[in-house]
Amino acid sequence: MLEQLFQLKKRKASFVTEVLSGVIVFFSMIYILPVNASIFASIGMNPQGVFIATALVAGLISIVMGVYANYPVALASGMGMNAYVAYTVIGGLGYAWQEAFALLFVSGIFFFLMSLTSLRRTIINAIPLDIKAILGAGLGAFIAFVGLRNANVIVGTESTLVTLASLSSPAVLLALAGIFIAFLFFSIPNARINQLAILLAMIVTAFLAILLTQLGVNFEGLPNLNLNFGNPFEGYADVAFQIFGSNEQGTPYLLAVLVRPETYAIIFSLTMVNVFDTTATLVAIGKGAGLLNEKQELIGNEAIIADAVGALICAPLGTSTVTSYAESTIGVQSGAKTGLTAVTVGLLFILSIFLFPIFTIFTYAPVTAMALVSVGALMFMNNLKEIRWNDITIAFTAFVTIIFMILTYSITSGLGIGILLYIVMMFGSKRLKQVNPVLLGIGLLFLISFLVSEIVALL
Repeated sequence: MLEQLFQLKKRKASFVTEVLSGVIVFFSMIYILPVNASIFASIGMNPQGVFIATALVAGLISIVMGVYANYPVALASGMGMNAYVAYTVIGGLGYAWQEAFALLFVSGIFFFLMSLTSLRRTIINAIPLDIKAILGAGLGAFIAFVGLRNANVIVGTESTLVTLASLSSPAVLLALAGIFIAFLFFSIPNARINQLAILLAMIVTAFLAILLTQLGVNFEGLPNLNLNFGNPFEGYADVAFQIFGSNEQGTPYLLAVLVRPETYAIIFSLTMVNVFDTTATLVAIGKGAGLLNEKQELIGNEAIIADAVGALICAPLGTSTVTSYAESTIGVQSGAKTGLTAVTVGLLFILSIFLFPIFTIFTYAPVTAMALVSVGALMFMNNLKEIRWNDITIAFTAFVTIIFMILTYSITSGLGIGILLYIVMMFGSKRLKQVNPVLLGIGLLFLISFLVSEIVALL
């Protein structure tokens, strides 16, 4: 049975190695459960419900990836996508969370349809490698900023817009300590410690919070550690299938979002992030696992379909869109070659549904801040080095895209303005013919979106 599903002998894989690799990958990405719950709890969602949804979807789609595609790739709610939805779409633009998840559902439909056709590959091939790297770096910077802001390490003021919060606050000091601890683990010359740095830092920071609380330090908002397991699915009904309901005026959420002009730019942005993020990770992991052809393209379409299914079902089930996790490379480095690794990860995620009380303290923003900052820093660094800084058009595009993503608190605005600047500068340098027509079309869509939004705002 296992041989038929995963082709262990053909890929020269070991059952024990595959399972152990899955366990390692699970522990390297388990931070997403409390972090995702913390992010969406901050905008009013039930934290236990989000935790359950995140674990359930990560488990199901990782198993689908393992069984259907036979790839050693684990999936879970994407860092960056969750922050963008919570703090820009909901917190900034004023969408109800049910409306924001309705947008995720619509973008998931588009993403799924694109994956069934050649459109997804066409768009990927049309975007220059530099623009893809710029998007990744900008997304990383955005995630890190969200982590600092969510933990109130960075606060807003009328005079400076943003500034460092008071260091007399125990919560701020705890968040900073967590960041320093995470980076300390990354600096230790030990690959296994580096791979588990975020998880280890979260555990140490949580322990530090509990210890200091016992010594009389007051951390505002720190939840009590309650090991009453009770009903493991308590709170899930508060988040599952809510997008199919209606608002106070009786308008279905899926229809309510369609009357807002910014909706379409958001859907477009969410879809583009999905396209670049998941595909880049799949290619990177596939290369390490020997699953690419001579053109460095994925063998078959199964892995693409599997992650597209994830994008389709996440919002209805109560969590933000999944993506293929870069932490899967840890499994490949440990010897993983088949989907049995992904299935192992998926089963462990599903089992974690029953352990929410243990994770309660990890939903505290100052404890989870280092996860967002660390992931953001890694994305920023790994993509930044791929950018051709000797080309002034690329350099200016990178600077503008990244700084606009952070200062507008919007991936959509940063990406749109960056692509438009790139097209203008390619025109100025007499290289417009080198720009793929698909990218020109994307730029036009962003321009129309900006214009429509301004026109509507003036009416």
